[in-house]
Amino acid sequence: MTTQTIILVALGLYFMFLLFVGWMSGRNQTDDSFIIGSRNVGLIPTIGSLAAGFRDGAGIVLWVGLGFSLGYSGFWLVAGMFLGLSLMAYFGQRVREIARKKNYVTVGQMLRDQIGPKIAKSLSAIVLLFAALVVSMQLFVAGNLLSNILGYAPWIGIVIIATIIALYLYAGGYSSVIKTDFIQFFLMISFISIPFFLPPAKADVFNLKQLFQIGEQDIAFFGIGFVIVLSLADNWQRIFSARSKNVIRWGFPLAAPALAVLTLSLIFLGMAAKGLLPTSTNPDDVFFALFKSNAVSSYLLAYIAVVAIATTMSTLDTQTYLFSSTYLEDFSKVNIQNNQKEYIRKSRWIMTGILAVMGLTAVYIADLIQFAFSAYGVIYIFAPIFVLTGLNWFKKSEKLDKALTAALWGNLVLWGFLWAFGFYVNSINTLIPALTMFASVITVHLILRKQKA
Repeated sequence: MTTQTIILVALGLYFMFLLFVGWMSGRNQTDDSFIIGSRNVGLIPTIGSLAAGFRDGAGIVLWVGLGFSLGYSGFWLVAGMFLGLSLMAYFGQRVREIARKKNYVTVGQMLRDQIGPKIAKSLSAIVLLFAALVVSMQLFVAGNLLSNILGYAPWIGIVIIATIIALYLYAGGYSSVIKTDFIQFFLMISFISIPFFLPPAKADVFNLKQLFQIGEQDIAFFGIGFVIVLSLADNWQRIFSARSKNVIRWGFPLAAPALAVLTLSLIFLGMAAKGLLPTSTNPDDVFFALFKSNAVSSYLLAYIAVVAIATTMSTLDTQTYLFSSTYLEDFSKVNIQNNQKEYIRKSRWIMTGILAVMGLTAVYIADLIQFAFSAYGVIYIFAPIFVLTGLNWFKKSEKLDKALTAALWGNLVLWGFLWAFGFYVNSINTLIPALTMFASVITVHLILRKQKA
């Protein structure tokens, strides 16, 4: 068989397995399982879902390229994520208890209860837009991955991936997200076996100088890793769905070492590529160049292709479900308190619809996709409000609600101004709006407390 045929068979078997998992998830499940996994998601699925959700198709290309060109540089991102996940483990146990009592599905519901409706609506609107853009980004990445690997037109890959995800989400909802992420996580973690098949040079593996020569870029990676963990609304859903406090206490910090293994495996693949490809290869092209090289066996390429597509899909299904749950809970009259059956029916159609619409966007509106990639850092602004809410800093009031909403939109304008003038070419600058948002929130809190006194 040709390499292309072997890859097609491997991907076909993987897609069939995902559909089987979705079908099994939908059999005899409760309504609560579809909505939030019956709030009974255990330790290993939580670790797997978190770690898989942090890595996507674009991340694979990035980290393989970094391994090829810079070795371990950038690994400080994972260290920052560990700190962020540890902080979530600290306050997440209390948040989980509140979420169970009040039946939270989205972080917007928590903000509405603890601060007020204005900040909740504003943040939920941005989460909704961001989730839609990420769905489009991941479909674009998946389509181009298949295009580069198999030589097909990108739209074919987009249609295939969107259809598979729509089918298993339609069947199992949040339960399918957790189960498929769990499977995808173990596929991704198995990638650490790559050095046994494509051994990198020992000199590269043991060259740790760049890891410990801390510069501005390393500080930027650490800060971005810390902030992004706290900014992602789907991470809060992992808190809401956890089976127990221990799942949060141990599961969140342990997701970072799991992510470190995933990251190392991609770096090792990039290092191995140095001995297989011309040194002049552009780092962004290294991953795809491996599929055009005769130096790697067809079966190993099929394995790499399956892991790459699984990684992309782990982010894609999470963001699709996040879009649906955020819209229904925060912007529609249908919610789980009123009518679970209606909620599930509408959720199924919304998930299918957003995949279709953003799939068309991925095919026809390349400029929007480019904007989404470059504007990713806007979500860092969420972190201060999410964290301080989780730490129970706020006392709900109309004044607080209005002031924090004004601070949010003011910092969004600042972010847009800096982005428009190319200020974020330097990675560390992307953290500035998050820092100004934190300062704004603290200032609002202190002023209102002084007024009360």
